[in-house]
Amino acid sequence: MRFAKKYWTKRRRFTPEYIYWKFRGQDQATLESFLLAEKEGEVIGQFGIIPCHLKVDEKIYDAQWACDLMVDKTARGQGVAYELYEFAHKKASVTLGSDPSPAASKSMLKNGYVLVPGPRKFIFPVKIGEAFKLKKVNSSLLNYCYNPFLFLIRCFPKSGFQKISSKEYLSLIKRDSNEFMYCAYNKAFLNWRFSSFKSYYSGIDCYKKNADNFFSGYMNGQVYYITDFNCSNVRFFFEIIHFIYSKHKASPILRVKFFSNNSKLSGILPFLGFVRFRTLTQIVLYTTNEAILRAVKTKKFYYTLLDSDENI
Repeated sequence: MRFAKKYWTKRRRFTPEYIYWKFRGQDQATLESFLLAEKEGEVIGQFGIIPCHLKVDEKIYDAQWACDLMVDKTARGQGVAYELYEFAHKKASVTLGSDPSPAASKSMLKNGYVLVPGPRKFIFPVKIGEAFKLKKVNSSLLNYCYNPFLFLIRCFPKSGFQKISSKEYLSLIKRDSNEFMYCAYNKAFLNWRFSSFKSYYSGIDCYKKNADNFFSGYMNGQVYYITDFNCSNVRFFFEIIHFIYSKHKASPILRVKFFSNNSKLSGILPFLGFVRFRTLTQIVLYTTNEAILRAVKTKKFYYTLLDSDENI
């Protein structure tokens, strides 16, 4: 508790039941996926590893997402992070990380991780000011003005999407295993990731128009997170945005955030009122498996907010 309060600001990080849930602890079992380093009875470091599965060339491997790495300032440069990595790597065939901080990225690459290119991150700012906030500019006038492309989006149908179960949603998900490596989801993952957890997490809703056009997501504060989606063309993606905006208009919704693994869509959206982040999402990967290391050289990572621990 003392270590958490020293380095984290969100109160949920001080709550054992939240930590147990986030790192997918099993009922009545020791939490094996939240690692602590101690010295003389005091916590001097932590490392979280969220269990998952990775699919590479039609084969599924046990894997884990690394997150929340932190070493006490007094213990840095003493090999604490290395010891946490070494202990964690024994627990799964593959350890993954997404957009680590500059310090964490440097540490991970130094300790045997490799880079895999990920997707583009986007936001659709409902109010123009939301785009400028990314540059640390907060203007009351711009915060009042609607994105002019919202009026274009509202020309597309908002109806046709029906809420579906996470099980049905799983059956719709499509990935290209020749181009990508990606996370494979099972029932246990669905029960954890899609269901709400007390006041900490609202859970994920799934929607479908047809077999080629569907999405999942949730509202957090005044931001809607599209955790995953598939659309057959730009028109249907506009329908997704219109549906989300209409459903949450009274909230009010200020921005929609998502990752795009579709290179064609990623090239078009910046001309239609969407803000594309400058750099690709950085995925870091550690493994000693030679087949996966070979695949890393030719494949990209199909990464979505379903895989991320963002806002959970």
